[in-house]
Amino acid sequence: MNITHLIYIPFTGLGKFQGFRGQKWYEERAKIFKNYTLKSLANQANRNFVLWLSFRPEELHNPTTREIENEIKAVGLDYVITYEGIAMWDDRGVEHNDDLVPRLGKTIETLKPLIKTDWVYITNFSSDDMFASDVVELIQSKEPAEKRAFYFMNGYVYSVPSDQLADWNRDSSGAQYTVCYPKDVILDAQKWFDYEMDCLKSHEYIPKCYVAEQLPDGKYCCTVHGNNISTGWENKFRGKEYFYDEDKSIILNKFGI
Repeated sequence: MNITHLIYIPFTGLGKFQGFRGQKWYEERAKIFKNYTLKSLANQANRNFVLWLSFRPEELHNPTTREIENEIKAVGLDYVITYEGIAMWDDRGVEHNDDLVPRLGKTIETLKPLIKTDWVYITNFSSDDMFASDVVELIQSKEPAEKRAFYFMNGYVYSVPSDQLADWNRDSSGAQYTVCYPKDVILDAQKWFDYEMDCLKSHEYIPKCYVAEQLPDGKYCCTVHGNNISTGWENKFRGKEYFYDEDKSIILNKFGI
């Protein structure tokens, strides 16, 4: 298919405290990324995608950033790293949005060599989420079109400290979504902003901003681990819990865990 597929993880820069909650927090998030998120991405049946991580400029020389990059290299995924902060509207730290368009312009300069197709899919993800092994295959099976998007609603939640697993039943579109962009849009900062961020202030707006298709349930898993920005085990979205090890293993194996 004539698409470039980026799986985008805004690693630092999102939310309050300039999106960074200290070095210890960063190191712990890096461990979660390595042990869960990265494993699930390396486990994809279709690895024809580019993993895109964005950081604040301050993380450029942080040794933990190099460790993250080395882990990605070790599993053999194609990747790109940018250091202009997040490339999305931040509904938690609104001060990050004032210079978003010029930051997008700098980000595009790094992404440009990757964009050799007429269409670009950007899948928004989190550094502590997991995808089932067929997710990339599923997303890329969808035909591109202008203002088209795909999103997940319900999935799972896994508590790392307590080894608990439960259903995750949302009441709106989740943070794991994909937007289709024409090439000319993604290579122009102002067009990119107008196409997405002028409307998409949060992932719940996906069905309002795009011709959006809901994808099957059970294809993602959020992890909770004590260093989450917003998600916790005690949450209104948490549904049926899986108590038996065999049931948990069957589900977690779908995510490469």
